[in-house]
Amino acid sequence: MHYRLDSFTDRAGDNGLLPHLLVIAEPCRRKPRSYFLPGTDVTFEDGTQEEADIFGVWDGKALSGEVKTSASESNEAQLRRDVALSRRLGADVHLLASITPVDEAVRNTARELCDAAGLELEVLDQTGLRPAAHKPVPATATAADGLGRLRTATADLAALIEKGKPVSHGQVARILKTASGGAAPVPGHIAALSWALTEHGDDATDLLLRLLGALDAAVHEHGATGRKA
Repeated sequence: MHYRLDSFTDRAGDNGLLPHLLVIAEPCRRKPRSYFLPGTDVTFEDGTQEEADIFGVWDGKALSGEVKTSASESNEAQLRRDVALSRRLGADVHLLASITPVDEAVRNTARELCDAAGLELEVLDQTGLRPAAHKPVPATATAADGLGRLRTATADLAALIEKGKPVSHGQVARILKTASGGAAPVPGHIAALSWALTEHGDDATDLLLRLLGALDAAVHEHGATGRKA
């Protein structure tokens, strides 16, 4: 199947409109008493001109900020410029937004600059703007089905650890997907389990084998009774 964007939508995409709309939608969802203007051109009394990616009222507070397609664009020089603009506009809250994850170093720099400027900091990134899709569990699924998936995932994980090789993020993601019945795993869950296996791999094997025994018994019990999940 092929499709082609019309010229209006194509131009809107080229100019970064979609990230702006995503960012505006989330604060309005949280606090409906809000109104924002995207891509606001501002001329100050001294004749200087600036642009605020998002500017408006957030539940009674003035909010101004920048929207980035990638968080890597938010270096210290850019953050200083953005926070200074929010302060000059008389904002109460400075928004740092990106449709990719914003790392802790960028958050800390932005927080320090906002504290110095007397501004609150609000950060929106991929977690809130583009959350992972989760497939619903079919209504007909039984407890035995869920326990069976968990048992398979646990067995796969134990087999990987027993090989004595580092377990990759991709392998962890596949195991979590098996356990959830096909739903896309949350990135934070992948990172947490990968860290736990790296730090406590030796202890994990015995724990997983004991868990397998308990799951085998549970699968047998629920399979026999046919109880619903």
